[in-house]
Amino acid sequence: MFEKRIVFFVLIFFNTLTYGGFVDITKEELADICEVMEDSILDVTVEYEFIVDPLPEPRPNVLVGTGPEKIKWTGAKPFSELSLFSCDEILKDNSGKERSVHISTSYNGKIAKKYHFEDQPARKFSEGVITNNKKLMPRWSKTPLIYTSHFFQLISGRPLHQILRGKDTDLITLDNEIKEVNGFNTIRVDKYVRIEGTKAHSKSIYFSPEHNFTIVKIELYNGKQAVVAYDVLELKEVKDGIWFPVSGCIAPSSPTNAKNIYKATSVVINQGLKKEHFNIEFPAGTQIFDETVGLRYVHIILSLVLIAVAFFIIRRITNKLGRVR
Repeated sequence: MFEKRIVFFVLIFFNTLTYGGFVDITKEELADICEVMEDSILDVTVEYEFIVDPLPEPRPNVLVGTGPEKIKWTGAKPFSELSLFSCDEILKDNSGKERSVHISTSYNGKIAKKYHFEDQPARKFSEGVITNNKKLMPRWSKTPLIYTSHFFQLISGRPLHQILRGKDTDLITLDNEIKEVNGFNTIRVDKYVRIEGTKAHSKSIYFSPEHNFTIVKIELYNGKQAVVAYDVLELKEVKDGIWFPVSGCIAPSSPTNAKNIYKATSVVINQGLKKEHFNIEFPAGTQIFDETVGLRYVHIILSLVLIAVAFFIIRRITNKLGRVR
């Protein structure tokens, strides 16, 4: 159903482009398209690399990354409630010693879990946490949703289509002139806020008409100048009419701050995932702190316990039979 609605909008606006000119579209029509696109992705699984450029310098008592983080993230609507995240990376200390680190987190709207494993030179270390606090969810800047229209729902609690239909029409402006941004032909929406009766620039959002008005850049302003940009560098059509960012960069305005680079190798949407999917299982031997009940314990796989109990019972029976003989 979503794909049909998206194709419908593509057909409507296919002939509106005049290269080097303008796109004949209103804010209300753009809001309609954004609403369809926001509804089109019910769940998504992305495998990708997350790179900090440049890498941080080693410091005393601080572990730093040595290269890209290998990440797999799955989310489902509501994205702020359903998340499954895993990350593998190599860290090193200021002496140059390296260790491999794996972190997994899950949140199903009620219970959050975290598993942390380190393969250190001298020992292996694993611990788990269970809590009812969603603080263990990954930072949105570390997920690809930050490059999409879902950014606004996650950050401000309001979907983009509602923002575009705002009552204060003077706080939302649409520039229909086509300009090239990040290698895409784009149109731009500027959002303003009122501060002591004065309009202050808040955000600029760039849409690619040739990709069904998918967002390819979001800039955040402090009223006068941009402070950070979320740049989409490549899009992939993951279903008919549905484009998803597979390469992007978060670029702070200050050249002294590092960039965050995102490169996806796989994107799958609308798998029909249920709430039960968003859970991690702790390996045997994990030291767990369960904040929900205030207990610390070592996780033991139930099947191993049952095998040990069965072995003990069989051995007792065998010994008794031996004595009877």
